[in-house]
Amino acid sequence: MVAENFCHAASQAERLKWVRQAADVDAAMAGFFSDGAGAHETVSKLKPLLAGEQEPDLSSRFAVTLDGGGRRLLCVVRENGEAKVDFKAYARHGSATWDDLLDGKVTEAREVRVFIQKGNYYNYGFSYEEHWQNFKATSPDLESSLHFYLVKSHPSAKALERLSSQNPVRVTVSIRALGNSQRERQFEITKVLGIGWALGD
Repeated sequence: MVAENFCHAASQAERLKWVRQAADVDAAMAGFFSDGAGAHETVSKLKPLLAGEQEPDLSSRFAVTLDGGGRRLLCVVRENGEAKVDFKAYARHGSATWDDLLDGKVTEAREVRVFIQKGNYYNYGFSYEEHWQNFKATSPDLESSLHFYLVKSHPSAKALERLSSQNPVRVTVSIRALGNSQRERQFEITKVLGIGWALGD
């Protein structure tokens, strides 16, 4: 099984056999498993998720339980007719680190993976409620939540609001700070890349 082979791979070369877009994720995956969170994680359980919980473009999804109680989502997708693991979804990969974004070292990220839920917090540079839709953004990689804002006229605004009105949903988005909004843990969503963490080609 692809998911099991990925989880129990003993080397970078072995993992690369089981991931999609291997050349593109090679460096990020090497860092994740050598110096990042993956260096300290051991998979203790792999559980298939119910068909009703599947996202449309995925072949299958698994809940990965880690020693110590952490969890990750493992998505298997089709690439050139073969089942492959989406590493970026597994690692909750972002194009910039949360530390750099919150410290203001970088002002934007073209790709972050979070849970969002419709919120009602309008303050500082995002106080104009008629213009913005607020979302509470969370991640196991963050100590506390962030506030994301999407212009209400954005084509994805109504769909996101509808999806996240009850329970948190996984999304992959582009974000940027407005001025020094990162100090208040606030960011603008500039692009909705996809619902879920495994993006299409």
